[in-house]
Parts: sequence; structure tokens; C-alpha cells
Amino acid sequence: MAEIMLRYGINPHQGTAKLYSEKKLPVKILNGEPSYTNILDALNSFQLVMELKKSLGLPSAASFKHVSPAGAAVYNPLSPELARSYFVEDLELSPLQLHTHALEEPIACPRSAIVPLLAILSILALPIC
Repeated sequence: MAEIMLRYGINPHQGTAKLYSEKKLPVKILNGEPSYTNILDALNSFQLVMELKKSLGLPSAASFKHVSPAGAAVYNPLSPELARSYFVEDLELSPLQLHTHALEEPIACPRSAIVPLLAILSILALPIC
């Protein structure tokens, strides 16, 4: 049986919990000790980016916090005119560059110690955080 110990259940006042399966678990924790809500955020984010990819055929990213969508985006190259208007004509804005930046620079809510989960999906072979 495979299992992952969770920091707590749905709310912090609850004791530790665990995610387990008689088969291989569909997730791998790369860092930290997630809560049950973090696992739900990961699954919801993954589902959303899969739907965006299937519907639009574009690389996408999604963020969930406390089981609610906090944001979603799809990648589409900017025209040279639009890049100039945003003053980013000298920056590389490929999906690889954007995904690398998202993985290196965590997004955090200034009013909360909880970092929202960011799921990224594209045709590139990148880890999903």
C-alpha cells in the first residue's frame, strides 16, 4: 500500500491525515508536507489545465487556493506590435521561459502564509509543481 502523510485534514485544527491507495498514488510530493486541501488544489489545478489543453490546444497554467480557482492562463505568442506596446519586445516569452520563471518564483498571497498551488501543462516535459 502506498501512502503520503498529510500535515492535517481539511482544517488546521484537525490532526494529521494521510492519502493512501492499494495501488500506486497518482501524485508525488517533491517538497514540503501538504495538507488535504493542498492535494485537492493539485487535483483541481491538474484537471483545469488538462481541460484547457484539450479545449484550446495551448499550453496552460492554473492556480487554486483553498479549493477555489485563483487564476488560469493560456500561452499565445504576442504580435511584435503588442510586445512593443507592453515593453517586452526584448524578452523571451516562450512557454519554456514562462514555465521556468513560474517554477523559480513562487506566488504568495501577502495576507496569507499559504502559497497557492500552480499547475502547468504544455507540450514540454517539465515537472508540475
